Amino acid sequence: MGERDTRSDSDQPTVVKRRSARPRAGAQSGSHDGSSRDQSRAGASSPPSGADTPEAFYDRTIAQAVQVEEVVRARGFSAVAMFMVALVAVQLPWLPGDADAKLAAAVAMVVMFVTACWAFVRAGRAGGYTPLVFRVQGWVLATCILPVEYYVGVYSPMTVVLSLGIYYLGQSTDSRHAFWLPAYVTGSWIAGALLITTGLLEDRSVFNSRALSVYSQVFMAIGVGAALMTTMWMARVARSSVRRAIVASNDALMVAQQREALLAEAHNQLD
Repeated sequence: MGERDTRSDSDQPTVVKRRSARPRAGAQSGSHDGSSRDQSRAGASSPPSGADTPEAFYDRTIAQAVQVEEVVRARGFSAVAMFMVALVAVQLPWLPGDADAKLAAAVAMVVMFVTACWAFVRAGRAGGYTPLVFRVQGWVLATCILPVEYYVGVYSPMTVVLSLGIYYLGQSTDSRHAFWLPAYVTGSWIAGALLITTGLLEDRSVFNSRALSVYSQVFMAIGVGAALMTTMWMARVARSSVRRAIVASNDALMVAQQREALLAEAHNQLD
C-alpha cells in the first residue's frame, strides 16, 4: 500500500521519540548553524518592513498612549468649559455693567458653550477628536473670551479662568498651536490691561478699575502677565513629563518581556 503503511509502529515519529532521540549539542550544531546562516541571509536579502519593526511598534504604542491622554483631557476640559459658561450665563441678567458689553459677552458665551459641547461629543467618539477639533475649539474659546473678559473686568477673577485655559491649551500634542494659543491668550490680556491702565480703552466692566491707582494697575499687569506666561511654560513642562513617563513605562515593560523571553528560551534548551 505504500511506504507509510509498511512502516512499523516503532518507526512512527512520536513526541516521546522526538524528544528522546533529539541530538544533544554536537550532533545538531552543524545543521543548526547552517539553518541560522540561511535565515540570516534570507533576512538580509529581504527588504525590511517598517510597519512590523520593533521600533515602529514602540513608537506606535507611545503615540497611542499620548493620544488617549489627550482625548480624556479634552473631554474633561470641554465639560468644565460648559459648566463655567453656564454658571456665568445664569447670573448674567442680574449683573450690572454696560448693556452693550453685556450683550457682546452673552453672544460670546453662547458660541463658547456650543463649541465646548461639540468638542465634548467629538472627544467621546472613537477617532472623533482630531487636531482640527483642538484648533477650532482653542481659537474659538481664546477669541470669545475677550468680550467676556472686558465685561467682567480685566482686573477681576477672570484671570483664574485664563490660567485654566492656558494650562489646558499648552499641554496639547499639537505643538505649534499649543504655543501660539496660550501666547495669544496671554498677549491679549496684557494688551487689554495696558489699554485700560493708560486710559486708551474705557473700563465699563463689572469689576471696574477706577478704584485702583495707576501703580496698583501696573503691579497687577506685571504680576498677572508673568503668572500667565509661567502657566504656559508649566503646561509644556507637564506635557513633556507625561511623555517621558509613558516612554519610561514602555521601556520597563519591554525589558520585562525580553527577560521573560530569555527565561523561556533557557527552559526550552534545558528540555
